[in-house]
Amino acid sequence: VEKTGFYKQLHNDFEITKRYDIGLINFQGYSTNALRDLIEMVQVENEDVTLLTLTDLDINGIGIASDASETEALSSQMEEFDTERIGVTLEDVEEHGLTIESVSPEKGQLTELKNRYENGEIDEGVYKFLRAGKRVEINAFSPTEFKTYIEDKLQQLGVEKIEPDKDEVETPDVDDWEDVKADAVAEGIT
Repeated sequence: VEKTGFYKQLHNDFEITKRYDIGLINFQGYSTNALRDLIEMVQVENEDVTLLTLTDLDINGIGIASDASETEALSSQMEEFDTERIGVTLEDVEEHGLTIESVSPEKGQLTELKNRYENGEIDEGVYKFLRAGKRVEINAFSPTEFKTYIEDKLQQLGVEKIEPDKDEVETPDVDDWEDVKADAVAEGIT
């Protein structure tokens, strides 16, 4: 999740982590080597885990999502992470009537954008939209729209809450509560 406020909203208000088998990470911009190490450990152990990135539709958001797929430079186990961007798309802008903001990209940002386009990281429509100095932030959604939007994206990707069969859940090896109580009383007296 690109922005702290949306991380808190997804976790606390929408309880996404309770309702779906999903973990949330707030990297407040571009990912760090520590985050890349964590993602690598998870994806090496669990090949069916995908990193979903939630970003704005702007030059930085596209860069964050694109860079999130790159492993740590010293990685010996993976070349690229399995990632999917679920941030705002051009289709979302039209479908939801989201507010488009005007910005003045810096020369370096335009160069980065052009490189990402030429490398095939973004399509022509997104390239032209961003190059024209336009952006749409996640907060263009109302909270209710945002909740529905995220739930729809997760559903489209087949993310769900996995409930194990009762037979698969191991019963913890716990002492009888009366034995625990008697031991605690005996320990408290001595």
